[in-house]
Amino acid sequence: MFAVRRWAGLLANLATVAVAVGGCADKIPPHIPTIIDPQGPLIEISRSALPVAPGADGTWHLLVPYHGIIGEGRRVARVGPGGEVRWSVDLPDRYALTGPDRGGYPAHLADGTTLLFLSGRPGSREPAAVMALDTESGRRLWEVELAPLRPGGSLHLANGSMTDVDDPGVPVVARCDAQGCDLRALAATDGRVLWSRQVPGAALVAGGLGPMTGGRGVWPVGAAEQPWIWAAGPGFLQAIGKVSGRLGGRTPLAASGAGIVITSHDRVVVVTAPHDGTCQATATGYAVLSDGGAARVWSVPFRWDDPGARSGPDGCRYDPARMLRQAFMVVLPDAEGALVINISDGAVRDRRPRGERHLAGFDLHWDGGRYIQRGLDDAVVVNAPGPRSGRPWGVDLGWGGWVLGSGDGATLVYRAEPLWHQAGGIGALALEIDRLAFLTPRELIVIGPRAPRQRP
Repeated sequence: MFAVRRWAGLLANLATVAVAVGGCADKIPPHIPTIIDPQGPLIEISRSALPVAPGADGTWHLLVPYHGIIGEGRRVARVGPGGEVRWSVDLPDRYALTGPDRGGYPAHLADGTTLLFLSGRPGSREPAAVMALDTESGRRLWEVELAPLRPGGSLHLANGSMTDVDDPGVPVVARCDAQGCDLRALAATDGRVLWSRQVPGAALVAGGLGPMTGGRGVWPVGAAEQPWIWAAGPGFLQAIGKVSGRLGGRTPLAASGAGIVITSHDRVVVVTAPHDGTCQATATGYAVLSDGGAARVWSVPFRWDDPGARSGPDGCRYDPARMLRQAFMVVLPDAEGALVINISDGAVRDRRPRGERHLAGFDLHWDGGRYIQRGLDDAVVVNAPGPRSGRPWGVDLGWGGWVLGSGDGATLVYRAEPLWHQAGGIGALALEIDRLAFLTPRELIVIGPRAPRQRP
């Protein structure tokens, strides 16, 4: 799981870690004091002014916990292991991290070293644009202008892989409107257009991404085994090569088309949006063929009702930006309780209790009043109260560790038991395996083990 990949890399340099199902380490070598295994008391290490104030709703549009990056409005900063500000920059107005109603977009971590910012207002004469910042220095790397967005149009990152099949990750930007989608693949180093492709009639484009939310932004993570991105529209699904832009197979779909497209290493899943006022939808899994064709393997109907989404005009609680993939499963928000589907064969592995929703990471759920860590075969209620603010949130530290919005602030928990509570906490940054920063509305508070880190 990418949420812990950076920490796993740090540990790999120190000692061998035990590996559990899914590729995540479940045991840390005992000689290494960490946040979740401090081998003694945790202590406050530093306290400093918060470099980026939260928005009016008490959170940030950009929050990348495992890189120490936070952003809101025009300000973006990166925090170092001791709580020091490594860099802080003010974005040009056009890239301000604001709500979609004001033309704002989240930022995207493209390849672990590059932050991408998008700009474009539907119906405006101002060109749409993409800008890249270096995550190590905050320096602007490049900026590319695109044609203005037509009324009703959209701009989004269709692929931001960490790694790709033949080359490093290739950011692919999609401009979509009623006529179709225009794709541009940009070199992460200098913004050169590597290839471009128009797909008439397409309504959306999806890459090998497993979106992970942080704050209100989206952090896309690439699937290295999947060589295609996918354009979907009424009646078709079109494969497009990530590296070359060449057209692959074209697969017929029902006229209702696709509302969400999900990929794994050898599957692409098309989920229709709810329709006809009944909230009915269908998820269909296809095997990805070598030429980009797709062969239908399974299909599961359900009635869309997502407890984490607002009701739309048709009364259906539906949010196409919500994450439906969890590891090798697809979670379908059915009205009678979410269905957990094996992405490979469509087998129903579980039905979640009605009203419970996935919140963050692989296993954190919220049932309206309690946090629940739910595996494939068991569930544990977390011994920490829900937040008084009514806005549950969580930052996954891996190995059973979480920071949760709880009571009057934030609580660090390990295997569902509390280790530390920080009053006023509204966010967290996982700076190192032995350093955790709590974010309050005004301060950044770093904690860690009293015992020094021991290296083998």
